[in-house]
Amino acid sequence: MHRYVIDIDNTVKPIYGHQEGAELGYNPIKPGRPSHNYHSFFIGKARIALGVDVRPGRQHFGRCGMKRLWALIDALPPNRWPALLRGDVGYGNDATMCEAEARGIPYLFKIKRSRNIQNLFRILSGGKGWKDCGSGWESLEQRVKLDGWQRRRRVLFIRRPAEKKVETVEPKKTGRKPRVPKKSTALVPTAPAVVKQAEFDFVKDVKGREWDYCVLVTNDEKMDAVALSQLYRDRGDCENNFDEFKNQWGWSGFTTHKLKSCRTMARLIAIVANWWNVFCRLADPTAHREAITSRPAYMGIMGRIVESGRKRIIHLTSTHAESELIQRALGTVAAFFRWLKSTAEHLDEKTRWYVVLRCAFRKLLMPEQPLGEVIPIQ
Repeated sequence: MHRYVIDIDNTVKPIYGHQEGAELGYNPIKPGRPSHNYHSFFIGKARIALGVDVRPGRQHFGRCGMKRLWALIDALPPNRWPALLRGDVGYGNDATMCEAEARGIPYLFKIKRSRNIQNLFRILSGGKGWKDCGSGWESLEQRVKLDGWQRRRRVLFIRRPAEKKVETVEPKKTGRKPRVPKKSTALVPTAPAVVKQAEFDFVKDVKGREWDYCVLVTNDEKMDAVALSQLYRDRGDCENNFDEFKNQWGWSGFTTHKLKSCRTMARLIAIVANWWNVFCRLADPTAHREAITSRPAYMGIMGRIVESGRKRIIHLTSTHAESELIQRALGTVAAFFRWLKSTAEHLDEKTRWYVVLRCAFRKLLMPEQPLGEVIPIQ
């Protein structure tokens, strides 16, 4: 059994009609525009969508979409549960953490920087005990029980010195020419640009230094601060999922009058995107290939049927600039399915999918295995 991480997040879809569930809520893209909210669950790094729940615009809080995730997890046997739940500030609440703790599932969430958290950070930032946790960050671990929490939990304060940026303010244009003394022919230089310190919402410690920081909460007692800090930074890849599913697969490109139909369409799109992801992984297991580049490469092929000697031969021609690489990739997929077909008679449907997924994601599941080898069943 391979361990995996579930990334929990939600995104906004603006609505331009009178669809069911189109409500005014949190909408940073189009403020004041009614919207739907997509609560989604992805397998980290593999970019496989496990589920999506479309909710009305007002239900943009993280807890509004957790019912769907708990139903998904409870439908699996305990040995198939995720090794970790990972989410942003919308999921660092007591209700979500209690549900995960009741099932014994580790989690790693970010906490909102409330007033109490800011005050606590000011106190801790001037003390000792901060340790390096990689990439210029340093961490300090505490046991904290915030207002609204049922118990004390492991909290990590992670900080790094904030980059001091400056913005240049050009002098106002008055339309007047600079005055030049009558007895001088030298050119008068223009007024120098005024340098103004940009304002940031960073917390200052007792010595006046500025820090960029975040606060994480977890129930995992095995991993140290270095591993947890890096694990949360890896969550940044989750934002790429929304960009791909919304702009390349059509999560933002359809509207329905009924919320139930919209939810069904969103899940069907996620299934098709998963299938294409598996196919691209079979062709190129080294990295994830987004639809904006993989579809023109693997689908922009012209076919011609030639009949000769009671045989039909299909000639495929690619007009892509990397046609040779595409040919080798598709040849790899064809060779794999020929091998699978030769042994498929002895396998049931579940085992066939196991072999396909194991081969497609072999770089993530077995990084030590050479990519050129076809993986047999063990």
